[in-house]
Amino acid sequence: SYLGIEERSRLARELSEKHNTSLPHFKTYEENVFILSDLFRFLNAKDINICLVILPYTKEYNTYIREEDLACILEYLNMVPEPIHFINMNELGFDSVKYFMDSDHLNYRGAIKASEYLDEFLDGIND
Repeated sequence: SYLGIEERSRLARELSEKHNTSLPHFKTYEENVFILSDLFRFLNAKDINICLVILPYTKEYNTYIREEDLACILEYLNMVPEPIHFINMNELGFDSVKYFMDSDHLNYRGAIKASEYLDEFLDGIND
């Protein structure tokens, strides 16, 4: 990314505000919980490992997203009786300049890094 920190921050704020207002999670939450719970029961009955992944986004974008969205996901996952592997790639320290093409999309190097991490993680749970 050739943008300065101020420009990256401004664009991240604009994009996160757009995402925050265009996704009325409360309207679809119960339906999503029902669908996911049904899917998790099915996969567990078939002995299929469940892995949910939040792909990384820049630290600038992370500054402006709603924390309650992640809290809601984690709360739901803690209530699910089936074993679920969860990865939040934002905890892995992806450099905003080196690995992103914009606020919430990885560039080629970032995609390679995320894919390699995910591959290693999946190998570990499938051993």
